[in-house]
Amino acid sequence: MKKLYLFLLICSAIVSKGYCQAFVWTDPIPVTDSLSDNENFNMPPLFGFTSEGLFGVWEKQIDASTTAIYGRDIISMTPAFVMLSQPNVIFRHPVVENYVNGDTILALIYETNMNGSWDIYCSKYLSNGTMAPPVPVCNSAADEENFRYSPNVGIVWEQNGAVMFKNYIVGYTTSGLTTVTLDQGDCHHPSISSGYCEWEKVSGTDTVVMYATYESATSTWTSPQQLVGGINKNISNMDDYGSLITWQARAGSDWRIKFADLYTPTFYTVNDFPGANNIEPAMINVMLVTKGKFPYLPSFVSFASDVSGSYEIYVNQAFFDTIYTNISNHPGMNHHPQFFSTFLYNYGYLTVFLTWESWQNGHWQIWMTHIDIPEGINEKNGEGSANLQNFPNPFNQSTTITYETTSAGSSSIAIFDIMGNKISILKEGKDQPGQHSLSWDRKDGNGDYVSPGIYICSLRINNQVSQRKITVR
Repeated sequence: MKKLYLFLLICSAIVSKGYCQAFVWTDPIPVTDSLSDNENFNMPPLFGFTSEGLFGVWEKQIDASTTAIYGRDIISMTPAFVMLSQPNVIFRHPVVENYVNGDTILALIYETNMNGSWDIYCSKYLSNGTMAPPVPVCNSAADEENFRYSPNVGIVWEQNGAVMFKNYIVGYTTSGLTTVTLDQGDCHHPSISSGYCEWEKVSGTDTVVMYATYESATSTWTSPQQLVGGINKNISNMDDYGSLITWQARAGSDWRIKFADLYTPTFYTVNDFPGANNIEPAMINVMLVTKGKFPYLPSFVSFASDVSGSYEIYVNQAFFDTIYTNISNHPGMNHHPQFFSTFLYNYGYLTVFLTWESWQNGHWQIWMTHIDIPEGINEKNGEGSANLQNFPNPFNQSTTITYETTSAGSSSIAIFDIMGNKISILKEGKDQPGQHSLSWDRKDGNGDYVSPGIYICSLRINNQVSQRKITVR
């Protein structure tokens, strides 16, 4: 309850202090053609494919028994190209992760039936434009499908009515990893964030929402708990804000959008359209910090609704806003909205992308819009920046924080959570010119380990403040 109250209080403070702005989404543009079905778009969060652009991937229907994974730079809109394809093989639900290592540019996780059953594989895309041989992630004799991946925790998937977890993280070893059954008995469509896993479970005539909490200190999961009964589906979460989820719930003859904070848990009804079917919600919190101030949290909710007579994509201007904009503006069928964000799309701005699938010419076509938000977190070199870095990032046990000073002066380093609460003071004192380093063992001021998620390392040198995002997994 405490976290949700803080969240609501912060949202109110943002409005009252004038940190909000009227966000204008760009005119939608198609990412794919409309000559065949293109679905399940994905792009890497936070970092670009190159310094000039961003890379997106999706699945494209070739024929009745064949799909391929396509990719393209969505900024320059260079021609789309085939990344994975094989006759009579389905490649689906791609997830792309930045993984620069030697000749490797990125990693692609996907589901495929190339060995007769549904398995999950990872392939690395190389600088010469080819894919390295696929590496199995989950490939038992059973079907592994409907996976979700968190780069801070691991991978979950559905297997014969059970929800399974493996502590697989791109770039680390794939051998000797532990597979855990989180729940079983008609369980479907799991979702994972930095501290929680949620899924649907059929219980009689209901489809209930279940969840489990990840205990990072021991790398274990709590027993599953029921969050809410009734008929529910299409759970979505925000990985950086691991305890916040949204989903669609049956209310009489309509679908309504629900929201919860799993930390307590606490429930909230998202403002949607009464008397209409509101489906497939997505949400994002954009955590920005204006220099020396906490917080600035532009937040958005999007969903498909038939309030106008056909399913259109709507998005609001703030998380609890009651005004929604019809962003798809294409009568017919539009669904599956998704949010993505990056810091490298336009220097000095954080960009939020909204994508969805639109029924065009008898096929599903992927469309996109975006907004640019002035970047508040100062991670760049410059006056007072001190080249603030940390390694490793993400980390599990401890991370080393480094910075440099050009003259003698007072300095302090503190860790904040995403709500702007001070977690720990790592240093207060004076520094001489030169390089400096210290460690954070992921403990708060009381000596307790903090939960997985995003934190801010704030460095103050004299009157200059630099801040850096740190991820605990």
